[in-house]
Amino acid sequence: MTAVLRRLAPMCLVFLLWAAAGAAGASQPELAKVALNARLLAADLPADAQPPAEALGDTPPLWEAEAKRVQGMLPYRDNGSWVRITPRALPPKALLVVEGQVAGSAQLLLPDGTRIERAKVRPSGRDGSPIALVFPLPASLEPGTPVLLHLAHGHRVNVDFSIVETDAWRDYERTRLIVSAAMYASLIAFAVIAGCYWVALRERMFADYTCYLLCLIAFMTASAGLLYAAPGGDWFGRLGIHGQWAAATAAIGFAVGFARDFLGIARHVPRLLPLMNRLRAGLLLSALAIAAWPGPASRFGMVMVAVLLAVNLLMIGLGVRAALAGDRYGYYFLAGWLPLTVATSVRSLQAAGLVDIAANDVYLYALGAVWEALALTLGIADRVLGFRRERDVARKMAEQDALTGLQSRRAIEMQLRALSSEARAGGSGLGVLFVDVDHFKSINDRFGHGVGDACLAAVARRLQAELRDGDHLGRWGGEEFVALLPGANLDNAQHTSERILRAVSAAPVQAASGEVSITVSIGIAVLDPLHDDMHSVLHRADSALYRAKANGRNRVERDPALAMPPGAL
Repeated sequence: MTAVLRRLAPMCLVFLLWAAAGAAGASQPELAKVALNARLLAADLPADAQPPAEALGDTPPLWEAEAKRVQGMLPYRDNGSWVRITPRALPPKALLVVEGQVAGSAQLLLPDGTRIERAKVRPSGRDGSPIALVFPLPASLEPGTPVLLHLAHGHRVNVDFSIVETDAWRDYERTRLIVSAAMYASLIAFAVIAGCYWVALRERMFADYTCYLLCLIAFMTASAGLLYAAPGGDWFGRLGIHGQWAAATAAIGFAVGFARDFLGIARHVPRLLPLMNRLRAGLLLSALAIAAWPGPASRFGMVMVAVLLAVNLLMIGLGVRAALAGDRYGYYFLAGWLPLTVATSVRSLQAAGLVDIAANDVYLYALGAVWEALALTLGIADRVLGFRRERDVARKMAEQDALTGLQSRRAIEMQLRALSSEARAGGSGLGVLFVDVDHFKSINDRFGHGVGDACLAAVARRLQAELRDGDHLGRWGGEEFVALLPGANLDNAQHTSERILRAVSAAPVQAASGEVSITVSIGIAVLDPLHDDMHSVLHRADSALYRAKANGRNRVERDPALAMPPGAL
């Protein structure tokens, strides 16, 4: 999977450049907008109660603006806001387009009393749009004739108003949908990759990252309106704006959990670990609470804006701390998180009405999300490689004797099990040599354990030099070694053992305190395919070794229970 990611990374970078160009073009389309006047009335009334005459003309509005695109902040309301829209000109087949994070219903009241209702969470048919609230204006409407728009909301929300021509809007909408679908499909692909890592490795970090991406996708597609238009999206629409807030809150919570493990907080800043755990749990519980909250909770969105900005600063600080500590995953984290932090912070400030950015421009933050997913997924892939390297090191330590470099007892047992199964299935021989260094305790007592270790290493080298390439040699424990000779019969094993005796005793081991003469005793057994298993053949070789030691050491004894016909060699 990591190799696949490495091949996909250049393709993803090319896609990001293409998507950025496409999204940038889509964010400033030639929509032939016309000038309009938008006036927020000082009337907190529901949709079925038309504002009184004084609110329409005499009472000062909360705000009023005139431009081709009017952006305004709707205040906290109990019953929603009324906005009077006055077009200064009207193109053929005109549409009133309202963009923003209004999840409740919107009703357009025409001069003849006709009402047109739209809701982002309930995309309408042919005249509707999955990315905005779109109202067709009648051909009989004259320029300068006001219409009334009611927006059902309780929270503060920034909205855009514009009047555009229908065909131009549909072309723009199609471009936006294509670019958005490509970006969200990329995020889904990264979520699937992270999920596969989680299933394969069962690491909590991958679970948090997978859930973070899924919640981020849910929030982004819901706030853009696309989720509600997708099959099954209507169930999420029943939550209204609370569903978007819950998805965003859960995404932050899972991001905190991911950063905790990815950046190694327990290692770099252990005193912050309890804080990170409580913050993650608190955010996830808050997400569940806001999703189930029966009331309006109108100020929750602004609270989450403040929490998001604080968490972003915390995450960047932790990434810098890890990077300064020499942890390369800190660099991966900063490379992915910084652009998304800027994008989400700007989006939060726009939602709070503190910066003036067109509603459609804010969708460009999806590019930051895709880039972040790419950078962090590559970081996760590198982390998986690190896990594999650690596993390989651990396996090597488990399978290799640290002193002699030979196979460990565990590894030689695995080899014996496999070779004995092959020998029983194929009828070939398998010789087993049990080798013991003579008088090793005396060597340790006289010269010290350092010299004893040097003698063991020398014996290991001399044993290995007398074996064939296909043979296996391991340290059984202490001063004992086991050699496995695939395809060997008793005579073959006998000849090999005699060579080993001569090689080990040919030269003493040089030590600071003098020369140390070493010899070995060897017991031989050959596998009986009909009656032996790995344990019985090893036991017979061990018994032969004890006879060699009892008969004077520095000799070979072979188990006479079975003399196989000549095999290989």
